[in-house]
Amino acid sequence: MKVYVWRSQIPARCILSRRTQVSSIRTFFASSRLDENVPHRGLSERHTALLKAKAATSSAELYPRIGTSPTGAISSRLSRSVSCKDVIKEWHDWVNSGATETAHLWITQGRIVNIHALGNKLWFINIVAEQAKLQGVCNLGLYDDDQQVNFRQSLRSLQRGDVIQLVGELYQTRSGQPSIILTKPPQLFSPCLHPLPYGLQDQETIIGKRHVGFLINPTASSLIRAKSNITQSIRQFLLDGEHIEVQTPILAGDAGGAIARPFQTKATEFVDRELALRIAPELWLKRMVVGGFDRVFEIGPSFRNEGIDLTHNPEFTTCEFYRAYTNLQGLMDMTEQMFSMTYKSLLRLNLPGLVPLDGDLFTPPYGRIDFISGLEQAISAKLPDLSRTSALEELKQLILDLSLPIQAKAAISLPQLLDKLSSEYLEPLCVKPTFIINHPACMSPLSKSHTHPSIPNQEVGARAELFVNGREMANMYEEENSPIEQRQKFLQQLRFKNDDTEGVDEAYLEALEWGMPPVGGWGCGIERLTMAMTGAEKIRDVLSFGTLRNVVSKHQMG
Repeated sequence: MKVYVWRSQIPARCILSRRTQVSSIRTFFASSRLDENVPHRGLSERHTALLKAKAATSSAELYPRIGTSPTGAISSRLSRSVSCKDVIKEWHDWVNSGATETAHLWITQGRIVNIHALGNKLWFINIVAEQAKLQGVCNLGLYDDDQQVNFRQSLRSLQRGDVIQLVGELYQTRSGQPSIILTKPPQLFSPCLHPLPYGLQDQETIIGKRHVGFLINPTASSLIRAKSNITQSIRQFLLDGEHIEVQTPILAGDAGGAIARPFQTKATEFVDRELALRIAPELWLKRMVVGGFDRVFEIGPSFRNEGIDLTHNPEFTTCEFYRAYTNLQGLMDMTEQMFSMTYKSLLRLNLPGLVPLDGDLFTPPYGRIDFISGLEQAISAKLPDLSRTSALEELKQLILDLSLPIQAKAAISLPQLLDKLSSEYLEPLCVKPTFIINHPACMSPLSKSHTHPSIPNQEVGARAELFVNGREMANMYEEENSPIEQRQKFLQQLRFKNDDTEGVDEAYLEALEWGMPPVGGWGCGIERLTMAMTGAEKIRDVLSFGTLRNVVSKHQMG
């Protein structure tokens, strides 16, 4: 087949005309702003026009099934139906090979991002699918009169945003843009009945009309793809480590697993009692370990009936794994390996629109900060014995004496006050990945506890938290497996709660009585990790449809 190079066949004046025309098209669409409150007056007109064109040409239905062709058989030649991304890969291989002929007709589908004519004979259709952009070139001079009529009718019925199918041969242009030259008129699969804008300025509209935002904003789409890649990388890491993926209950008689306010609801089967959405899958997964699943994990949703801000949403995705016969150091080593591998996998995608980040950001080894020693150094004072019943009042007085910028009087519990101190003095130090270790035992009711290795009067938990840019990324424990110790810690946890949620999980304690091996437990919020690895500042940007506030607002709008 002859390879057509269109720039060598077109006068310079036509190229100027094309540039002017493209500029006019962009100006027109740039002025098309999406307004959620104003119906699009052109919707019914375009739909009516498409129906009239269909009737006049006896063409196929307006929304055809995939695989149907209104123009008859594709060709007696060998044809292949593939994605835009695959066509582009084949195009690069073909160009690099130096070949001038192609053995295949390529069939691919995508959404029009630009369509324009250059003179009377040349049309250009740029489509995108899965962020891959392909150009379809239509040179009417290559077709007989009847074919030209069919092509013109098809091309003039299309507009930006339409979903179409292209059939053609690989085609090389001087600009180096992956292209196919069309051998059949484009087939309309689904018309876009609204004018698709080139940009959205209002952030609330971008989230409220998320499906439109994905179409026109590469960054929005890339963040969701990044989250998917991160999730799959973590899953693969755990599967490669011979962990079994399971699903545990989301709806149960109590939430369990953490200090947080749960969502409560009713079920028709249990009208006389309230049910709760899980806060975390932790207790269920540890029951699996008791049952003989030594390496187990789950990736799924958890729910906490608390506030919404830049980094929190009531519904979020977590990954938790539990691995028998693994200590805290082993968990930290696994975290470094997992996050380093995951970040490298993400960088290889080269997703468009993402903020360039340090390629070595998650390269081990990660830093370490001792909770008690680090805090004492930051405030230039010794902490009281945190195991004493008077520890809360002593710590409040210490904060007042030192005039620290902490609202000590508002603290309801000792863990809450210690967490405030950590947020003020320790977490901001964790810009690069850093583990905070040796938390006071009262902050970790589900972990084993021991005496601090260098401060004899302080009891600490076998726990580590990973922070990046001052935000918690992962939490890991050597899990408490003594039913006697765990009961005492549950009772202590009850004293720290400020609501009426249930505390002592008798069913879980009964499970521990069957003997749970020493086990390392690990949990991570997928949204926060995605934010850290992509540079996203708001959790709503890495959620498919924004936060609960956005979802509820969208529902109210109908």
